[in-house]
Amino acid sequence: MIPRTFPPAPGWSPDGHRIKNELDYGRGPEKTWVYGGLRVSDGQQVTMTASSRNSVFYQQFLQVLEDANPTGEIVVVTDNLSSHNSLSTRTWLEDHPRIRHVFIPVGACWLNLQEGWWRIFRKAALAGQSFAGPDEIDQATRLTTAQLNTRAKPWIWGRPPPPTRQCRRRFVYHLLRNPALVDLCRAVGATSYLCGTGGARYVDPDLYPLASLLPQLDKAIRTSTHIPPARRPPPGMRRPCRELTGQTPTDGDRGNSKMTQVRELYLSVADTAAKLLAAPEVADDWHQPSALAKLSVQGLAGHLAGQVFFIPTVLAEPVPTEPAISIHEYYARVSWIGSDLDTPFNQAIRSGGEEEAADGPAALAARVAACVEELRGILPTAPDRLVRRPTWGSWSIGLDDFIASRMLELTIHSDDLAHSVGLPTPEFPAPAVETVVDLLSRIALSRHGATNVLRALSRSERAPASISAL
Repeated sequence: MIPRTFPPAPGWSPDGHRIKNELDYGRGPEKTWVYGGLRVSDGQQVTMTASSRNSVFYQQFLQVLEDANPTGEIVVVTDNLSSHNSLSTRTWLEDHPRIRHVFIPVGACWLNLQEGWWRIFRKAALAGQSFAGPDEIDQATRLTTAQLNTRAKPWIWGRPPPPTRQCRRRFVYHLLRNPALVDLCRAVGATSYLCGTGGARYVDPDLYPLASLLPQLDKAIRTSTHIPPARRPPPGMRRPCRELTGQTPTDGDRGNSKMTQVRELYLSVADTAAKLLAAPEVADDWHQPSALAKLSVQGLAGHLAGQVFFIPTVLAEPVPTEPAISIHEYYARVSWIGSDLDTPFNQAIRSGGEEEAADGPAALAARVAACVEELRGILPTAPDRLVRRPTWGSWSIGLDDFIASRMLELTIHSDDLAHSVGLPTPEFPAPAVETVVDLLSRIALSRHGATNVLRALSRSERAPASISAL
């Protein structure tokens, strides 16, 4: 940046608008350079102004970085400017072993998150300003850096994922005007049905093999409603897609939350887990060791029951303000996956399970059964909101994602408990198992890499010893 050599421009334009043009970048004889370093883990920035861009001032800036981070290794991601890799700088770095350079490829400055911060800095500190000298530039730099650091957040390279589309343009015909469709769907046991622009198809994954019935369904729609083929039904013949019950949706039904598939599957899995907890074999081996190391049958049963108790607990709390992440990002952030059994978190899991089941097997089974019945009345109308647990970091996840994670825990620990007391593994709905296996596969890919998972599923002779997700 070059200080002005002319009177400052007016703060407002003739038509009454604030001047917003940024300062021009130049290489004149009088200029001030701004050095900056972004700590991506929390978004905190360190800046320094200098009269030149050379090795001496770069080393001074590295010293400022080191002072701002007194412990741990410092990895400096930077470009290939000569002062960054000069002999003087390399010699200086030998006396500062905590600092390590990582140089980005030539012509790829967009790989450095610092470049994004410079854009924010220019808008906040330089846009519409006119500085008389280096002192004013330094003051503006220090003030803007302090202000931006007060609201700093972690920086993540890449574009954030798009929000989940809650409403899609799907329409279904009035069922009372489609008697043939109702009869046919009842005959094949359909639970969900969707009318699209190119014919008809099932929503329920269990019914995908019945593809041969699609032409009949499409014909039933057109003959029973007397609607010619068109891209969309007429305005009076379409309504939001809903579960097929054989009844026409009424005006009073509009606006209510619809039970999602994951909630239905969760209730089914939770009901199966409740029946397992009530089995006499669980009570007989209550104080015996379980199939999991350092965990008794009592502690395992309490931990299993907690996956049911968690749902009403999070629904009773206020909607969190922490940023939302996906369920796959949630499993990538948690620290307990693959951790040692003696970590404080795992010790708390074991002690919490023992305390949850302290009243005995009969009392625990009764509480779980009552909670499942309570959830049958809550979940169908519960809004799709964010939830979080106090032990998490500064994030939250959607309710359906949280329910899916509890369903994963219920299926896995039901198998653990059944094996511990000599019972066969309970039978869960196929879509529930598929959802759990999909989550576990994504976790295994993140932990072990695509090649190891691919070999484990296809080439046992080259497969690793384990690709366990948890």
